[in-house]
Amino acid sequence: MLKVAFVCTGNTCRSPMAEAILKYVLEKKGENLSEYRIYSLGIMAMNGDSASYNSIEVMKELKIDISSHRSQRVNPENIKADILITMGKSHKDFLIVNTTDTQILMLKEFAGYGEVDVRDPYGGSYYDYVDVRDEILDSIEKIADKIIELKKKKIGGL
Repeated sequence: MLKVAFVCTGNTCRSPMAEAILKYVLEKKGENLSEYRIYSLGIMAMNGDSASYNSIEVMKELKIDISSHRSQRVNPENIKADILITMGKSHKDFLIVNTTDTQILMLKEFAGYGEVDVRDPYGGSYYDYVDVRDEILDSIEKIADKIIELKKKKIGGL
């Protein structure tokens, strides 16, 4: 099983959208999601918060329901993933200091755009959330095949 965790600040906007979008894209590619553990975390999250209203609403446009999402704060156990994918450089820097033996990449870096943050839409308009959702979707479509290859290497290596 390949464990993939998305990390942002509060785990109510960007990382829950990224988590759901990766599952959506992998399913569209015919992947069996039982071969993955895909989840999201926040470095400053309050455990148990729901996804933000606008995040829930913009995801509905893709027919993805994230209304049951509950935030999780980063802790030593839940950052034990095969790959940690961050929304920003500050998240990556935090994780580099606080974890070992885990590949840590920014989403846009993994997608080939360089060390560029995914803008935080928190407190912004509905359209800010649409823009961020689309930015995340674009990047995840670019990394999905890389995630599938990582899973094949991990399962093949067992």
